[in-house]
Amino acid sequence: MVIRGTFARVFGRGERSASQPTPTIIVGIGNPGREYEGTRHNVGFQCVDRIAEAHEFGSARRHRLAHTAEGEIRGHRIVLAKPSTYVNESGRAVTSLLTRYRARAENVIVVYDDMALPSGKVRIRARGSHGGHNGMKSIIAALGTQEFARVRVGIGRPEGRAGDVEHVLGRPTQQERTAIDAGIAHAVEAVEAALETGVERAMNAYN
Repeated sequence: MVIRGTFARVFGRGERSASQPTPTIIVGIGNPGREYEGTRHNVGFQCVDRIAEAHEFGSARRHRLAHTAEGEIRGHRIVLAKPSTYVNESGRAVTSLLTRYRARAENVIVVYDDMALPSGKVRIRARGSHGGHNGMKSIIAALGTQEFARVRVGIGRPEGRAGDVEHVLGRPTQQERTAIDAGIAHAVEAVEAALETGVERAMNAYN
């Protein structure tokens, strides 16, 4: 996880006490490892990094199945998480995080890439199906529900003879990169709005 600055507030090591509110867990979907950095499938990781940067979260900690950083955004206790599993096993990481922080599906926001949207287009939803995304398939199966918020950032569909796997694991062109970077910035704003005003209002403002 790319983290700069210091925590806005530190909440211990994740154990919840009576005085601590349940955190909102913002999960970015992606594949771990240098070979996947900057790929389209790691847009979720990039969004989490951008949130951490914008709100001066501190150093990441490695837990069993994810790297996490804790802090506050507009008065809300937040856990940022990047699973150390691969995309198609993201559900294992999310259930582990819920157990650790004594949270439920309703406390989760998942941020991820979506081929169904043009590059850089953002959509926020309070619930929904996996839409063919393997990471979301894994999370929905693990949680046993679709009732959790998600923010999708478009990466467009493959062109020419490129297949879906080649596309998501590839790096965007410079033109795509510009659009995706703008989408990531927009997604960060959408997450902030969801925390401040609720997902439904954020949908009206950002979709």
